[in-house]
Amino acid sequence: MINGRYYDWESVTITGPSGEVIGITDINYSDEKGAEPRYGKGGVPYGYGNKNYKASGNMTLSLDEAERLRLSLIGSFYNGTFNIVVNYDVPGKGLVTDVLRDCKITKVDTSAAQDDDNAGARKIDFNIFSPIEWNGTAAV
Repeated sequence: MINGRYYDWESVTITGPSGEVIGITDINYSDEKGAEPRYGKGGVPYGYGNKNYKASGNMTLSLDEAERLRLSLIGSFYNGTFNIVVNYDVPGKGLVTDVLRDCKITKVDTSAAQDDDNAGARKIDFNIFSPIEWNGTAAV
């Protein structure tokens, strides 16, 4: 389709432990599983060894949305783990769903400034302790 609608921020729905997340301005997540070359005789690798799987992410929530999250975690950002479901849905394009299981908050950062229309927004960093499910397929 030429000049059709594609996935955009408006097509993203995010669900967390306190339900659908409305006061969110961004979410980022990634994973990696390194592989290191193995060397022996000569200067060319003869194989490789796998490294550990790692996944992490971050998101920016409005102050009121961050408070909903904090309260759902029994009063502290650092209590327990939770799941995040990210849906990308455009009619005619199909639903793409990524699932971030066992997220654990590691850092909360905030700021407020004069003329700030989103004062107190929280940038939340988290580790993901289970493989990300990229549209139904686990990363590892």
